[in-house]
Amino acid sequence: MSSLQEMTRAQVEGYIGLLDRVVDGGVVYLKQWEEWHNPADGVTLRFDEYPLPERWHVRLDKRAPVQTRFRQAAWSLPHG
Repeated sequence: MSSLQEMTRAQVEGYIGLLDRVVDGGVVYLKQWEEWHNPADGVTLRFDEYPLPERWHVRLDKRAPVQTRFRQAAWSLPHG
């Protein structure tokens, strides 16, 4: 939770690529800021900008009910 905003865009791409490789037939769940500006490196990331593979199928996508500036989503990943 709330971890991708600490990364550069290249690191986010690498992390999501790793999830895509190791989660075989399972579910990926993310809960992140809807938008976050990291002053340490000047990077602003929006949840909608995460480079998700097309083969990921959305199972959940909604604003977090308590922390309303967060968004939570889950995707099912196919086998292989």
